[in-house]
Amino acid sequence: MVFGIQRTAGVIWLRVVFYGCLALLILGGYAAARFHGLRSSEAMEFSHVARNISTGQGFTTRCVRPFDLWYLQQRSPDSVPGLIQDVQHAPAYPLLLSWLYRLTTPTFDPVDARGGCDAEYQVILPLAIGLTLLCALVIFVTGLWVFGPQEAKLATVLYVVSNLTLGAMLSGVPVPLLSLAVTLSCGLAIRAIQLSATGEHLLGRLLLIAGSALAAGVAVLTDYSMIAVCVGLLFLLALQLQRLRWVSLLLFLIVCGGVIAPWLLHNHHRGVGVLG
Repeated sequence: MVFGIQRTAGVIWLRVVFYGCLALLILGGYAAARFHGLRSSEAMEFSHVARNISTGQGFTTRCVRPFDLWYLQQRSPDSVPGLIQDVQHAPAYPLLLSWLYRLTTPTFDPVDARGGCDAEYQVILPLAIGLTLLCALVIFVTGLWVFGPQEAKLATVLYVVSNLTLGAMLSGVPVPLLSLAVTLSCGLAIRAIQLSATGEHLLGRLLLIAGSALAAGVAVLTDYSMIAVCVGLLFLLALQLQRLRWVSLLLFLIVCGGVIAPWLLHNHHRGVGVLG
């Protein structure tokens, strides 16, 4: 019996690896054929802020918009254009890019043959592919928990080959990171609710709640409007959890708040408002 269980588990993992490699081949092939450098100004701004962070210049930008100047001058009339505090973007994606820039030290000079620069091909595009693959894995596992293997496979395939997914992967904006954070947060919360219904694995349920809150906090730091996801998850947990409801809600608030609070304090010290 033990041998049969091990064999079944081995087959499952072999299939997961096979489908993961297949998804990587699809996404990598699409990217190789369609990616010719960043095209949107928003994606270039994210990369610019990340480069400034990686070189020790802080969360700053030289991309100055009229609103930015007015906003900063209202708070600091003596501010001079140059390297100014960035007030347009949430921090998670630029910070992640800046860490990868420090690890890989790419160049930012234009590449005439391909379009774009080395940073786009060595960091931004591989990161987007990796985040998309991780999101596909989370969708597959969540589908297994909620529905079954066939539905999980179908949902994962539809996600991987979707025009929205492929377009976001090449865009250079933080949609893949946001998709991963929101999907992971919702999936972990759903799993915690399932375990709560059976009363099993107390520690596991609390870890799932904490993981959901952590992912929700990352989602907020990727796009401030995702505070709506946090509120929605709190309502879902409050309505569906059958055991340790208030403890779970308090844990969610503490973990999610602990993820977001350092950035709010950082902005307060910079004098640019709570969310920048």
